[in-house]
Amino acid sequence: MGGIPHPEREYAVIHRLCSQMPFEDAEYKATETYAAFTTILCWTLQRIRSRAHPVTGLEQSLRNQDITAFCQLDAHPYDDDNLGDGDETHVASLDDLRDLKTAAGQPLKALEVLISLRDSVAHPEDLRVYPINRRGYLIGFRFDCRRPRGNGPELWEVGKDYRVYLTRHGMTAIAQSLSAAYCNTFAEVRQQVPQDATAMGEQ
Repeated sequence: MGGIPHPEREYAVIHRLCSQMPFEDAEYKATETYAAFTTILCWTLQRIRSRAHPVTGLEQSLRNQDITAFCQLDAHPYDDDNLGDGDETHVASLDDLRDLKTAAGQPLKALEVLISLRDSVAHPEDLRVYPINRRGYLIGFRFDCRRPRGNGPELWEVGKDYRVYLTRHGMTAIAQSLSAAYCNTFAEVRQQVPQDATAMGEQ
């Protein structure tokens, strides 16, 4: 098992990306939030799943935690009185993680949901993310989530797919929860890392 070289750089990149979200002052808020969200998602999960020190125990922690406990979001409908029955978000809830559960009503675990979100954006040959536009505005993205492969014991039922609609607020909340878990693990195992990351400037 190899170590993560220059952990202060790892910490700094994830922490700084997350600290800028949800880009309230940006011209393209949803687009920039999506870019940071997918970067954080892909980067951290690659490290977590490799079980590289110092994030060795984080995978098991995420495997044991319900997605709704890991990230608490206020779900809300998208309704501007102009949606017809043919619109895919007519009866959909945005930023809703409560529907990510089994037929028996058990919430899916954080790790399997995060991996599925990551898979939906990271595989060019099987891209499963779609922009949601309303009256000239990009309001968020739809992620078609499938059961992750080779992820060990899971609650996710075979053949069950979920559509997750995330606005920039939803993407931000998930990214912040993941970043906090990731950076806190660094800080616990190597207390000097946050200080070294803070002292590191950029050009």
